[in-house]
Amino acid sequence: MNLKYASLIALAVLAAGCGNVGSSTAAGAPPSTASAASASAPASPDCNSQAVSWRDNGGSSQLQALGSDLSSYEKASFALAAGLAAGTDTSSAQSDLQSASASLQSDAQAVEANLPPACIPHVRSEYGQAMTDYSKAAADSQNAVSELGSGSYAVADGDIKAANAAVNAGNAKLTAASKDLGTFNNS
Repeated sequence: MNLKYASLIALAVLAAGCGNVGSSTAAGAPPSTASAASASAPASPDCNSQAVSWRDNGGSSQLQALGSDLSSYEKASFALAAGLAAGTDTSSAQSDLQSASASLQSDAQAVEANLPPACIPHVRSEYGQAMTDYSKAAADSQNAVSELGSGSYAVADGDIKAANAAVNAGNAKLTAASKDLGTFNNS
């Protein structure tokens, strides 16, 4: 599984810069009609305050937790793949993936419940969609572990492929959110 969450880290770093003199705001809000229309407008002080509040009241720490979850999820996925390829006992790796998937899903859902302010063009939508993708990846991985336990290797393989696709989709959306946040911070 190729999990790249550098965009998540970049998003957290950009969000950490919010509130500095000369910068504008934090990450992750779905575009509303009004925010889409203001994509090229400079950030308002009110939006900056909203973004700083979001960041300081859980947004940044939730991103960090999600990054940690993605790292654990990646390690567990690789360990399971290596065990399956070697034909060794994978019960520990399956348990680790099940646990990492549960943490990822829980934290992605928490992030979805605390999206950044809508005044940041495009970021909220991309951010929320990424969390939906990560929740789907976690559910697919949990299904894969269940299927492995019942000996349904072909079904498990399909679930793992679906999880991989969902993680990649989430990563792409976070990369887009990170770019949009950078544009917003530089406005």
